[in-house]
Amino acid sequence: MIDGPSKVPGQWKGRTDTNRKAVFNSSGVLETLPSGLGEKIRNKTINKAEFTNIIDSHKTQGNLSEVKKGDYVIVRVDDVSNRTLFCTPVAKSSMSEFFYSTNKNPFFTLAE
Repeated sequence: MIDGPSKVPGQWKGRTDTNRKAVFNSSGVLETLPSGLGEKIRNKTINKAEFTNIIDSHKTQGNLSEVKKGDYVIVRVDDVSNRTLFCTPVAKSSMSEFFYSTNKNPFFTLAE
């Protein structure tokens, strides 16, 4: 869930369901998770390259949304530090939609 703007201009900060701090750029958030992507994640039939291609394809089609404090955003974790996750935003979501699309498991690993 988004807490608000980060100290860094152009970034948002939020918390995961395990209370880890996450930061990500404020642009490039899809309005919804692309159709069929949740099923591929659930069935573990997708790799990193395919995931990235699907997301990038939908972003270039202009299906983007603005985010605000209180929104839930699905993010891809790119890097970590002791206390912070550095992420790329994927799509806006709700808690129930996200847990359904990932088979009630908020953490999943994409194969290389």
